Amino acid sequence: LKGQDAEFAFRVIESGRRLRFERGSVVRHFHADRLSRYLRVQRQQGYWRVALHLEHRGHARGDSYSGVLDHLQPFVAAALMFAALCALVSLVPVIPGAVHLAAFGAVVVLVVLLVAMQLPMTLAMARRAGPAMLAFAPLGAVRAVWRACGLVHGVIDRALGRGAIAARRLARRGSSA
Repeated sequence: LKGQDAEFAFRVIESGRRLRFERGSVVRHFHADRLSRYLRVQRQQGYWRVALHLEHRGHARGDSYSGVLDHLQPFVAAALMFAALCALVSLVPVIPGAVHLAAFGAVVVLVVLLVAMQLPMTLAMARRAGPAMLAFAPLGAVRAVWRACGLVHGVIDRALGRGAIAARRLARRGSSA
């Protein structure tokens, strides 16, 4: 289960209670030490965000930790994957050249948009930790694609009422917590 901290915070706020910051708190995150593990976690993040945003509507605009750009990136990446698929299909000789150009044009525009969406975080990281952090821009775009894969999987599972984020399973989990 990913996003359990956000899900808990949303439930607290929706119950009419308030959250406050505790300066003395200590939180430890275990970060993946390999790219494959990192991307697997990002895919899980995309999957669980489907449930998180369907169960707690109105939080997609971001918060003090993640902004609207973070929430939009998987959707842009999903559109990019769809455009890339269309571009590949348009290579079939019977499809008109205009469709071929439009599909490849959409891919280029979406790649540029996705990389541009990484710039605010990339530049902030570079200011704090140095120019090596500029490498985050392409990695952030790859991260968004993997989150999009999870998002698509989550939408399919939710629509078909199966998998870990089926509405009835989440309702049962919430009532037993």
